[in-house]
Amino acid sequence: MKPARLAALMSTLAALTIPATAIEAKIEAMLDGYKTGKLLPIEDVAALMRSSERWCYNEQTGTCDWSDIYLDVGSDGATFELIDMWTQDVEIILTEKGVFRDGQFICGTGKEYTQSLRAYDTARNGYLTGRELYALKSEIAAVYAANQASEPACFDYLFEAIAPDEETITVTQRIWRGGETDPAEDARVTLHFNKDSAEALTVR
Repeated sequence: MKPARLAALMSTLAALTIPATAIEAKIEAMLDGYKTGKLLPIEDVAALMRSSERWCYNEQTGTCDWSDIYLDVGSDGATFELIDMWTQDVEIILTEKGVFRDGQFICGTGKEYTQSLRAYDTARNGYLTGRELYALKSEIAAVYAANQASEPACFDYLFEAIAPDEETITVTQRIWRGGETDPAEDARVTLHFNKDSAEALTVR
């Protein structure tokens, strides 16, 4: 093989090994100088939502307590796909919406979106359908209805660290209810920017 063709082939193979997504330079520049514990303005949080592949909460060795995939992020809020375990065996995937407030928070809307619900039974290796799925939707809708008596929670985020080599950013999520937050409810969130590693995540 001629050297020129060999070089072209090696270049092509190298390109194929480049991760599907990496932390964009503009994101690194946005976070430059941020110290651990700094409150992130909601416009910076929105930029992270747009650029990342998946948010993994309390990650341990590739497994999350729950995770979010941000589908659409605008100037006033975000639509995201929540992935969580409803029971030990049933994983649910549910589309949610949040609204941005006061330059700091994303807040729940107080609505339920069970019409978007998909549920996977890990014990049977199959999706719930028919009456089983309908019963689960009804159960989850009842939980939402019970929570509507109180004002929906709001969340803000503190910067923790950026790891360009691992293509992750870590933040702390705080939950605000009635103007107060409880550190016991804080969650450490790993933002994954590599598509392959994001897809490999599981929930516990």
